[in-house]
Amino acid sequence: MNDTERTPEFLLVHGAWHRSWCWSELQDALSARGWTSHTVDLPSVVDEGTGGRLPGLLDDARVIREKIAAIEGPVVVVGHSYGGAPVTQATAGAADVAHVVYVAAFALDEGESLTTCFGGEQPDLATVEASPYGRTRRRPSTTTCPRTSGTQPSRGCCRRPRSRSPSR
Repeated sequence: MNDTERTPEFLLVHGAWHRSWCWSELQDALSARGWTSHTVDLPSVVDEGTGGRLPGLLDDARVIREKIAAIEGPVVVVGHSYGGAPVTQATAGAADVAHVVYVAAFALDEGESLTTCFGGEQPDLATVEASPYGRTRRRPSTTTCPRTSGTQPSRGCCRRPRSRSPSR
């Protein structure tokens, strides 16, 4: 390594059920070996009962990208579990990212979501609306009801009730 090359710093990104504290032992071990490390708290990891608009994958990616930009020099970005998904989005085209490491993480393609990763369809943003609970939901599609010839939500009057299993 010549004098103009800088030692990379680590950016450690937690998964869905953690916060940055989960990296403390690794940060101590890296520090003892002379490495600098940073963490972020993903905004989508919110406390139960949090109201309003809930942050998502792109909000997480934005926070990661901002942290990458704040670190001077090369960065090794490490994503764990769910953290791999926003890491992919955040590191695409980001300057100074030397390596991306996925630790038991979702290594998605840029633009891919966890929904499409598992075979689902990417929702059309035109069909997504905010619910009163701060989460998003799909608007129900409408169909013509064969009984009334009226337009009903697809979950409307013609939906067959589920059979109930006998209580024990």
